[in-house]
Amino acid sequence: MGILEEVKISINEDYILDYVNVYGEKTHDYVSKSEYIFKKGRIYGLICEQGAGGEGISRILTDKISDQSVKIFLDKIQTNDISKFSWYIGKTIKCGKIFKKELNVQRALELAIEKSHYKNIQTVIDEFHLSRNRLNYSLSNINQWEKWRASLAIGYVSGKQIFCFPWMDSLYFFDCMFNSSVFRFFKKITQNNGIIILPTSKEQNVQNLADEIIKIQCPRFEHCISNTDYFQKNF
Repeated sequence: MGILEEVKISINEDYILDYVNVYGEKTHDYVSKSEYIFKKGRIYGLICEQGAGGEGISRILTDKISDQSVKIFLDKIQTNDISKFSWYIGKTIKCGKIFKKELNVQRALELAIEKSHYKNIQTVIDEFHLSRNRLNYSLSNINQWEKWRASLAIGYVSGKQIFCFPWMDSLYFFDCMFNSSVFRFFKKITQNNGIIILPTSKEQNVQNLADEIIKIQCPRFEHCISNTDYFQKNF
């Protein structure tokens, strides 16, 4: 894979994305019509409320696109599959032709190492501060904070260039960054032309962390009850 200079997302109409959030709850994201450009070597903070499109951007950047309202351009060339360049932090990793089985961290790293410049798994363990006694766990069963480091390591060793985090509220964002310390690896990623996407609820969450702040404007979240005729007549 060559190095991407930029990724452009063009969303031509609003749509709703169903997903499971970081708390394990089924919910949905309202992805509104807009356009986004992400350039190599930069960290982006996507600011919005829950359900206002931040999670949707991370999903668009890491999934195979089937929705006709979404177009992705890699260095101005349209594609419907960006997955070979991107990685969703925390996603489970499965393998198998007929029955898909979730891989543990060690096996996922071993497969990634086969196609990388890394010579052995110990180098990755040391570099990403992984716990050797937890490598036999899958990402869905591992300690939450170890999960973020392990997932980031697997994506990086696999040669991915775009790293997308799930949308997180302020409390979860702080816990994720502080307890897992994944932010320590961000400079390594961006110095190697990586793009990091951090969707969260407040701009202050990514202060001094993100190179660029993008405030997602979602029409669904711009309503104010006191501006409605109903409120003014009945309050």
